[in-house]
Amino acid sequence: MARSDEVVTLARAVPVYGAPLAVAGGMDALVAQLRAEFGPIAPVQVARGVGAWLVLDYHAVLDVLRDADRFSSDPRRRRPSGAGGGAADGDRLRQAAGTDGTEHQRLRGGLADALEPLRPARLGEATRLIAEGLISRFAPTGQAEIAGQFARPLAHHLTARILGLAPAEADALHRLTEARPAPGAPDPVLAFAEAVTAQRRLNGDAAAAPKDTPRRRRAVPAAAPAPAAPATAEPSGGVLGRLLEDPALRETEVRDQVAMLAAHAPLLGDLVTHTVAALVYDPVLRAAMAGGGVRPADAVEAALWRHPPLAVADRYATRTTRMGRALVRAGDHVLVGIAAAHTDPGLTGDGVRAGQRAHLAFGAGAHRCPAHHLAATIATHALTALLQALPDLHPTLPADRLRHRLSLATPGLEALPVAFTPVRDPGRPPVPEPAPPDVSNPLRRPPSHRPPRGDGGPGA
Repeated sequence: MARSDEVVTLARAVPVYGAPLAVAGGMDALVAQLRAEFGPIAPVQVARGVGAWLVLDYHAVLDVLRDADRFSSDPRRRRPSGAGGGAADGDRLRQAAGTDGTEHQRLRGGLADALEPLRPARLGEATRLIAEGLISRFAPTGQAEIAGQFARPLAHHLTARILGLAPAEADALHRLTEARPAPGAPDPVLAFAEAVTAQRRLNGDAAAAPKDTPRRRRAVPAAAPAPAAPATAEPSGGVLGRLLEDPALRETEVRDQVAMLAAHAPLLGDLVTHTVAALVYDPVLRAAMAGGGVRPADAVEAALWRHPPLAVADRYATRTTRMGRALVRAGDHVLVGIAAAHTDPGLTGDGVRAGQRAHLAFGAGAHRCPAHHLAATIATHALTALLQALPDLHPTLPADRLRHRLSLATPGLEALPVAFTPVRDPGRPPVPEPAPPDVSNPLRRPPSHRPPRGDGGPGA
């Protein structure tokens, strides 16, 4: 253990990739070890010879997230040496969010404008329809794997709807976000985003306005009552169409925004999976919900506390500073430990978790997720639809046998097997499964894959 007056540097970095994540207890055990050794911030290796700082303390995490002056989101701030290298996973998310200051405000403003017309009631109804279609595929069998058969396809279909994509593009999104390209290979999700953006522009869905003019805030359509069975969750051509209409955004910036939203679809799937897991593995929570004392939205909040989909966020020190015993040098990579902060022993009894609304799963400060309310809405309605269709849902494995991805950034459950009383007449036609990944052509749709008319899927 380090002495209380010892200055800690990255020379003492502890590996947090590969084998250390696979030991009993996984990252939770590793975080406890790092806390005991180093305190609120620990030197770690995210890959061989690649060092970073992992912030573990809740209040320190909150400070770093809010202090854009000392801790930038721009990876160009990173020192070019090995000690300042980037983490080995989550690159799609990191590349898309790496701006600060007025540049970040401009890009975030464009995305916020594009998301603003979305109505939670319409999105909730679209979630229910897609969820029912997915449930109908496995309801007669009496068993299911929630992550692969429900949560992830639901997240991809809804992300496609929010973007305003065609059915073939929605299928491609699902295939490509599930693909794992080889190190150094082109990112298929970025290629997909570029292809759909260029195609939409060629189709004339956005006015051919100059893309470097000063930002003009567009008027937002007034709220309209949600129809009983909306054909789509998305008005006015989708987020992609509205981004292309924004004269303050270049086409490459629209592509990057689309790629960021697409890259978050698996995280949305993880949130739905962990919300179901929180319910089926916690008898107290399940009983409280059955008794009406807990709502599905509360189960979502519990899951966000216990298993935030994005476990770390990236920052880069803009100047040399001391944090506890740690000497953080200008350009050092700082990993903001969101999941670690949620297990901070210092939270006990101090009221931080009052109402379960102070979690950091969606970030804080200028980079707080602009779509956090949409993610919570989707997870809430997905859980509601699942419990209404399969009220006796229960796990088939002990909790300690569940496997998480060996990822520092996105350690979601690989699978969540459950069982229930079979339902012979689930009602809605099933949502078709996507074809296996094909990264050679991000928009190619297998000719044999044709969804039935009138399904509850993304093309309905």
